[in-house]
Amino acid sequence: MSAASLNFRPRFATIAKSMLFPSEAQALGPLANNLSVCVWWTDTLPYVSSIDGTKAGDLAKNFSAETGAQWTQALGSLYSLFEVAVEAFKAASDPKDRADVADKLKNLSYQGISGPLDFTNGPEKGIAVIKCVGGQWRPGAKYPYEIVVVDNATNRDFPVGGDLEPLTS
Repeated sequence: MSAASLNFRPRFATIAKSMLFPSEAQALGPLANNLSVCVWWTDTLPYVSSIDGTKAGDLAKNFSAETGAQWTQALGSLYSLFEVAVEAFKAASDPKDRADVADKLKNLSYQGISGPLDFTNGPEKGIAVIKCVGGQWRPGAKYPYEIVVVDNATNRDFPVGGDLEPLTS
């Protein structure tokens, strides 16, 4: 039984873990309109790849062109894993020395496709934190549902694309 079937109509709802991907919004259809979600990467960020200078928007556009699928937030984070590896290998005096590479990883601080990542200041050394912002799923121009950033108080690098709106159904 769903909240909607019980006529429960909250003004706002944030579904933090299960509404990260467009397919989830599409599966809900109109119930997804204005559902809030944490956003850690979008195609509108001003960040560029530390590997080849690709802009966030171009990474998303290229992904969609090659796969025929809508980009997802995970694209930026997954790409960042490769950036982190490249940065650590470049910093190590011997990229085959596991201890040296591990030391470089936990002392890494760089800027890439997901913005600044500082592994020296995380909650623990060797952990970098991406500051999430507030977004909502909305019917899109290109795809059935797209994320719109509605609050960037925790990371001003995210352009705001609209105002926070109550749920619609």
